[in-house]
Amino acid sequence: MAGCILASVNATGQTTTYDVDPDIVLDNHLWFYHTDYFEWDADQDGTADFRLGLDFNSSSYSSAYIQPLNDAQIVRDIVELVKICDGVTVADTLEVPLVHVGIAGEYISSESAFDTLQTKVFGSFGGPSEDPDCYFPLAGEKTLLIRNIPVAISMPDGLHYGWLKTSLYESGQHRYWRLYEAVLSDMPDEPVTIPDNEVTPPVWINAVDISDYNDAADLSGSFRPTDIPFAIAEHRVIVVPVSVSDPIDIASLLALPADRYQIVLPSEADSLHFQFDHLKKDLEGNLIHNNTPYRLLVISIPDIATGLDPVLSVYSEEITLRTWIEGATVFLSDDGDDFSPSDFRVQFPPISPETLVSQYRIMLVKSDQLDSWTLEKALDVAESNVLYAAPDNSDHDIHLPDGFMDVDGDMITPWQTYVACLQVVASEVAASDTLAFSAPAMLSHPFSNTDGFHLIQSNGQVMLIAPSDYASGYVLNMYNAAGELVWQKESNEAFLQITYDGRNAVYLLQTIKGSETTTFKTFLH
Repeated sequence: MAGCILASVNATGQTTTYDVDPDIVLDNHLWFYHTDYFEWDADQDGTADFRLGLDFNSSSYSSAYIQPLNDAQIVRDIVELVKICDGVTVADTLEVPLVHVGIAGEYISSESAFDTLQTKVFGSFGGPSEDPDCYFPLAGEKTLLIRNIPVAISMPDGLHYGWLKTSLYESGQHRYWRLYEAVLSDMPDEPVTIPDNEVTPPVWINAVDISDYNDAADLSGSFRPTDIPFAIAEHRVIVVPVSVSDPIDIASLLALPADRYQIVLPSEADSLHFQFDHLKKDLEGNLIHNNTPYRLLVISIPDIATGLDPVLSVYSEEITLRTWIEGATVFLSDDGDDFSPSDFRVQFPPISPETLVSQYRIMLVKSDQLDSWTLEKALDVAESNVLYAAPDNSDHDIHLPDGFMDVDGDMITPWQTYVACLQVVASEVAASDTLAFSAPAMLSHPFSNTDGFHLIQSNGQVMLIAPSDYASGYVLNMYNAAGELVWQKESNEAFLQITYDGRNAVYLLQTIKGSETTTFKTFLH
């Protein structure tokens, strides 16, 4: 259960504001079957008036609710949901109660539809047990940025009407519910009116490094603006070096010259995008550049006619602009006859400039895995299956070592196609690692066209074609990798079919004709 600190009471003559300081934030923590809740004494009389809860049962079934306590009341709406079975809407309906969300100018009085029952702000409603494939869609709003929920609280002198100021929002499956304050009438049974909307601070400020200008134009991003865009004249995005210490007041930000902020015009969109101009400067008047950690602030400035005050966001996450690594290429070829990994030759030119590179990582990936191969997978490859190369501003030409294995830890197999994966590991001045892939290659040097010999393998058959003078007679010996004689044949024909059934292995073929002996290595598949 969350706790709260009630700090200040502000009386205006008609209503009194009971502030929550710091604000209470409920968080579902993404834990299934988790409930976060707190009980709140809105009028600070020592007795809890409301329990606010946030449930998370699964990615599909979750809810937020308010439970009035000790004669407190909330206003409820009845919403009709239509049942869906197997993706098809059917005639059945379900009436469910939801917490009423007040709007500006709404009158709260004894005529309001108050109730004392626990009620959801949003929630999931499943179908009856006899219809397991049916459900009623999620009801209510999961995103309510600064809304007023009408309430009534019982005090010794009678009911006092007012509202709870809350915000409810989600990010993916992560949900938050924030409570700011309660506003209650000073006189019992006295109606109150929800005031006009106020400007809410921008949230979810996201900064992205998008290019390589090495200036402010590399910086882009987005933010969620106030929920009353019609009242806003402009938003200003300000870049603040992390080295700048708090606090920063709104007045000083409003006085900044125009080259120290990027203007974003309001719109009805849920998210506003920005990209800085090349010559924009940071808060301190320095040109924005690489390798300096920054945070962003957004100040929302209302139209002067509204009489509303500007509001300031919290800081964005830290961002440091870096240079992106581009132009990585790698080549893989088979230029040996040992049918071992050392036959594979990996070549690649240096990245320019190579100051962006911390090191190179070389891996072999089976070609049928290429479509799903990502940087995340490359980072998980065992160190024993990676070959490293240091940046030295020269072309790299490397033969893999004997015994080298592919990214899965499997032995390198002849006739299996591989691609070389080159991971360029970013130095501290580069944005991130990058990958490059070669064209497919395999260990496939056959026994062919050597001293007049040809070896043909097709449809499971192997044929040795000897020079024509071998028709007078010769012996073919075949040895396995251990040097054992596994097959022998005398022939007086230039065409000899090898009928040994051992396949997918390397063999030595030795021909003996008189005093002339020739030995070749080949792979029978």
